Amino acid sequence: IMRFTVSASSGRARLGHLALSGGPDHPVAMATPGYLIYNRCGSDPHLPQSPAGILLTPLNHWLDKLALLRQAGNLRQLCRLRPDRQLLLSLTDHLDYYPTPGVTAQHVGLPTRSGKAPLTVELQAELTLLTSPELVQPLADCEIREGDGRKRARKSVDRSLAFYDRFTTALEQQGGLGGGGPALMASWVGGYSAEERLRCLRELESRGADGLVVEGFRYYNQPVEDFRLAQCESVLTEALQQQQRSQPPRPLYFPGLVHPADIIRAAELGFDLFDGSLPALLTRRGLAWLTSATGGSWWLHVGDVELLTATDRPLDPGCCCRCCRQFSLSYLAHLSLSNEILASILLMEHNSARLAAFFNELRSAIESAESLGGLATKYAAAVVPPTAAVAPLANDQARLKDDEA
Repeated sequence: IMRFTVSASSGRARLGHLALSGGPDHPVAMATPGYLIYNRCGSDPHLPQSPAGILLTPLNHWLDKLALLRQAGNLRQLCRLRPDRQLLLSLTDHLDYYPTPGVTAQHVGLPTRSGKAPLTVELQAELTLLTSPELVQPLADCEIREGDGRKRARKSVDRSLAFYDRFTTALEQQGGLGGGGPALMASWVGGYSAEERLRCLRELESRGADGLVVEGFRYYNQPVEDFRLAQCESVLTEALQQQQRSQPPRPLYFPGLVHPADIIRAAELGFDLFDGSLPALLTRRGLAWLTSATGGSWWLHVGDVELLTATDRPLDPGCCCRCCRQFSLSYLAHLSLSNEILASILLMEHNSARLAAFFNELRSAIESAESLGGLATKYAAAVVPPTAAVAPLANDQARLKDDEA
């Protein structure tokens, strides 16, 4: 059971709480704006254990592990998840980019380690029962290019609504919908057409969707750092302005935003949830997120040979995470250059702590009714560099180990 309440607002930005029942002894609640804990197959990349919260589990990572899930009977048993860790079963991993998946009226092709696999409504309903998520994103047609016209946007909305209706029916027939079933986070599609976005929004609200996931802006073969909110802000603003605030309020989830300034602006537009993929993205590239910009940059590449002479100073004196309290920057650089898995673990812990601090700062600004423009200006230079501009940790063993899991 999901309950979302709004406690305060500043303009369209709003503070709230998202509560999920993990049984009578394990309720889970998170403050919004907040982030979902990014993971691939039941655990954070590089981290031995995920913290308590809502885990974002991309469905495409499980499509080629269907036999394993059937044998285990349940994802929670397979991954030994604690009861205080809840799941949102999303469609795809926004950190990965790949060729267009292909969409028909019957299925959506999703990328897996074994190649592209078709996902039908019936198969998604079965996977939903096997993974037992608290939140699930039904199948949708999200494959739209920026230059596509309204006709393609209309088809995207029609297909997604049909997928939604068939999924709820299939889940109900299999006994997975009802008081104890997952909440439905429907895909809000419509491409770059404000009219189709508004139509989709109204149709989903009339169907009683528990929450909305913004899809259909970022194309599949586009690196996640290339997508900027400015590409679709005008469309979203127009659609949201025409649609009155829904009652009861529904959480709005915007996946695929990794630049802090974009997250701030999206919260200013009224979005409540974001994916927590930024720490994993930075860690893959050997970057540490600093508490303040140094030399005009918010990121520090820990694989730099010159950092071996950094003596005993911490990675970030302004951070109180375990990495910064117990290890020196020179030691972290040594681990990175020696290709030790501990380098990725410590860097992921630090970047995760920085993401949590960033969202605390964002919520505090909304609570004090401050203009979020100042906060956005502060983080304007915090732009994740493209892959070609960064030398990632050599042979990232932690990521390879996670991929093979």
